Amino acid sequence: MGIGTTSVADFFTLIPAAGSVAGRVFSDVASDGIFNAGDAPLEGWQVFADLNANTVFDAGEPNVLSAADGSYLLSGLAYGPVTIRQTMLPGFTATTFPSGAAILLLNGENRTGISFGRHDLQQYAISGNVFSDVNRNGIRDAGERGLSGVTIYLDLNNNSVADPGEPVTTSITDYYFTPAVDETGDYSFTHLGHGTYLIREVVPVTMDATPAAAQVRTVTLPSVVPPDANFANVFRANEIHGVVFHDTDSDGTPDPGELRRSGVSVYLDLDRDDICDIDEPESLTGADGSYSFTGLVPGAWVVREKVRQAGPWTTGQPGGGILYPAGVSHPASGNVTPAAINISLAAGETSLHNVSLTLPALGSLSTMVDVFLLFDDTGSFTANSPIVRAAFPDIIARLQTALPGVDLGFGVGRFEEYGSFAGEYSEGRPFTLNQPIVESTRAGFATAIQAALDRMAPGYGGDGPETDIEALYQLVTGLGFDGNNDGSRLGSGPAGPVATQLFPGASGDVPPFASFVPDATGGVLTAAGTIGGAGFRAGALPVILTATDIGVAYQPKGETFITGVDGTVLPIAALTQTSRNTTPFSSGAGLQETVTGLNALGALVIGLGTNDPATVDPRQMLESLARLTGAVNRSTQAIPNGTLAPINPGEPLYFKIQTGFAATVADGVTQAIQNAVTNVAMDITVRASDPRVQLVNTTGVLTGIAAGQTAAFDIRFIGDGRPARFDLQFIRSGTSVVLGSIPVVLSTPIPGDGYQFEDLLDGDIHRSSHFGHYFANTAPVFTTGADQVVPEDAAAVVIPAWATGISPGTADESAQQVQFLVQTDQPGLFSQQPAITADGTLSFTPAANAFGSAVVTVQLQDNGGVGPGGVDISAPVTFLITVQ
Repeated sequence: MGIGTTSVADFFTLIPAAGSVAGRVFSDVASDGIFNAGDAPLEGWQVFADLNANTVFDAGEPNVLSAADGSYLLSGLAYGPVTIRQTMLPGFTATTFPSGAAILLLNGENRTGISFGRHDLQQYAISGNVFSDVNRNGIRDAGERGLSGVTIYLDLNNNSVADPGEPVTTSITDYYFTPAVDETGDYSFTHLGHGTYLIREVVPVTMDATPAAAQVRTVTLPSVVPPDANFANVFRANEIHGVVFHDTDSDGTPDPGELRRSGVSVYLDLDRDDICDIDEPESLTGADGSYSFTGLVPGAWVVREKVRQAGPWTTGQPGGGILYPAGVSHPASGNVTPAAINISLAAGETSLHNVSLTLPALGSLSTMVDVFLLFDDTGSFTANSPIVRAAFPDIIARLQTALPGVDLGFGVGRFEEYGSFAGEYSEGRPFTLNQPIVESTRAGFATAIQAALDRMAPGYGGDGPETDIEALYQLVTGLGFDGNNDGSRLGSGPAGPVATQLFPGASGDVPPFASFVPDATGGVLTAAGTIGGAGFRAGALPVILTATDIGVAYQPKGETFITGVDGTVLPIAALTQTSRNTTPFSSGAGLQETVTGLNALGALVIGLGTNDPATVDPRQMLESLARLTGAVNRSTQAIPNGTLAPINPGEPLYFKIQTGFAATVADGVTQAIQNAVTNVAMDITVRASDPRVQLVNTTGVLTGIAAGQTAAFDIRFIGDGRPARFDLQFIRSGTSVVLGSIPVVLSTPIPGDGYQFEDLLDGDIHRSSHFGHYFANTAPVFTTGADQVVPEDAAAVVIPAWATGISPGTADESAQQVQFLVQTDQPGLFSQQPAITADGTLSFTPAANAFGSAVVTVQLQDNGGVGPGGVDISAPVTFLITVQ
């Protein structure tokens, strides 16, 4: 630089100044990279300057934790290029700066707006159990039972109320399709994000002894240690309440006005000997006739009056020394011996009985059979689907002819592929329920089945291994499938409506059977039963016709062998030759759990396939399912099946789908179903239809009982002091299929009469254990007043105490209420008809320009009612009202 005649070299000297970077760390709910209303700040998240560019925080690198409002200020930074990173936590994905914010920081610059959006993947879950904490130690001990039907919710705003929008669930009952596990009382919440959750229960009134602290659980997610999210509920103590009263109307109910008896001793007859022993609890009725026993435990209690009061009992048991159960027994079913059992047992007493069931040599082993057609409806099956659909009505007709006297039910469903998975369109579904089981005798049955067959599947996409396994699992469980992993299984709509079947949308969801609603306009009828995902009927034998042209998709769950009915074991390769072992979100059905469920349902799976070779799918897979469910030819004759070799005795039931199938193989399928329900050798056991009944099957399970053979059992009934009316059921072991039943009347000895019998369950408080004694009601009385004479133009007439000496009857009836009944033979004389109040006040108003005399008839009635020989109304009396 020149200054005058002298040239001077001037070098700029940079003085380094520390800079800073500021921004916010926030939960990006919408994943749009913008801090919107509803997005929450994230506190305590590390932000650092990655000086060595190795993507992780190292000691000595500038770092800071975000504040409560999500803000951070990273100071002391040198100028130049620098990458600002935020240390990610598991369960989140970056919506801004996924690789860090690479910036050029000027000397001394304070950069702002470098914010890190983080979307919570909501991949956590909370699960627990609601149970009866008998010993009140807060831990579920052996023998303590789970409790179903209890409402559980996440109290997001901590106001102790289940508000709209807060997740709510109910503790479940035991799943029949997992016989090795008791899920009673289990609950769960899925798709939860990071955070601390207050889990509360809505405590039923019978469990109001549950401590307040036990009614809420706090869980922070994620948690290294499985959190305690169980609810230890305590039932309130049992109570018995009642009154002793004069039952003047003999209806067994203490009505208003009926006398309550005070000072009457009522006791609990613990040994049932009709004597009040010194150690038996007593209660003395109060002025209102009431008594109470509190602090009781569940069980059967006999309540008596210590000294029988005057008047015959209108309540309590009639006596005779034996207490019988109420109701009417079902008739015996099947070829059973004996036809009925009647026994009387005191608590702890036992009675041994030999019972037997002889399976029919001809006809169905079960009086109810449910047949469900489950078929592949993907693109590759379009040539076969019409053949299968055309055959089903023919099969139905032939079965109705072949199995007379059997209550047949039928249903229809389809499977394709998981939506938006393995090449399937988003509308595809792994299972669609077209028509749940409906009785063939119901009006509209044939139309509903045909309409179900005529509907088309919405997907037609992926043609590879199909979702037979998921469809069968849904048939067994009815749980539904969350196709897009959003925590809901109702994205397609409820099960049932035609709109759900044809236009399910893009969610991929299979709705749970619990959501089923019929569609009258679409021809979808209500289900005949409630079991599984097709409404199978309790006690019916399910037969599932499964049709496909390829192998299966399934979710591996560690199994290498599959165990089926009667201990049948097959290697997993027998079902997976052309399979695919992937499902959406790894949440699809597994092979063993599906077979276990089919066995628990008692279902027989008959295969309908497209190929001959027994070592190639779909035949190999379908025959394996048939073997694992016991669907084999147990007759002595071969069954034609459309292949070169028929189904020989002992071989699995498989039929080839081909042109002419409806006409030629329908007979074979019909024969197979008939064979399956008549000739299956079954393992049989015995149970009581009432789970509270105590019995011991000393024989155990009888195996391999075939048509025409007899299964005999020695059953020991154990009295528990309760009368019971139930069915002793012969069932296929491991299932609910009822093969026959014997009606049982179990009574219990109790001497005396007039007692109250109270069967208290957990938390019960009974308030109607009354003792009524009949006293004939006596007529009320009163004294009439004088005749009345009034001018025509008189205003309203009121005469206090016109009737006197008003009484409902005897002193015991003093609490009764009375009313006067008044009639006149000349109503036209009055604009306001004569009336008398309960205190005897007479009132009336003459009509204008009306003259004459009226005969007025009066009676007094009490509210004591009328029993045998009783009277609640006085004799009629008359007086005159003259209008001049």
